[in-house]
Amino acid sequence: MDELNTSNNNLDNFEQENQRPKYLTVLCILSFVFIGLNIITTVASLFMSNISNPNNEANRAKFYEQMEGLRSQGLNYLADLNEQLMRMSQDVFNHFALVVVLKIVLLVLGFVAVFNMWKGKKLGFHIYIIYCLFEIGQMYFYTSPSNIPSVVIIYNVILSGIFVLMYSRNLKWLQ
Repeated sequence: MDELNTSNNNLDNFEQENQRPKYLTVLCILSFVFIGLNIITTVASLFMSNISNPNNEANRAKFYEQMEGLRSQGLNYLADLNEQLMRMSQDVFNHFALVVVLKIVLLVLGFVAVFNMWKGKKLGFHIYIIYCLFEIGQMYFYTSPSNIPSVVIIYNVILSGIFVLMYSRNLKWLQ
């Protein structure tokens, strides 16, 4: 009888040790939601690509009117930032198929990474780092570096860095 209780306790300890940490569960769910929403947004953009054309005359006229308003108020930095964003959005529109393909490939890579971590595999963490690096640098495949505001890169680096650090806290559980 004592042997049966001992084996049950060993089994309970094994299950508790191998149970996914709640912190990792929350991070994975957040990542799955983020990736899922990005997939939905990317697919939806396929159907709305002509609506958001930054090259059409009405959009350009409204944009330059807003830029003149910002400059007249002495907000030159904000006006320059908006011009960079406008040029970047024109590059995105001009290379739309490449942007969508890259985004979908990266989202699949991110999903594979998070799924592997969900299953307890350390390989998922390494794939996630690669996913984050490509996510930060993907813009350079379809737009000129001069058209990418540094604020966008800094934001992406900080956000990716935070998630990599949070996932790294679970490395001891991953195998």
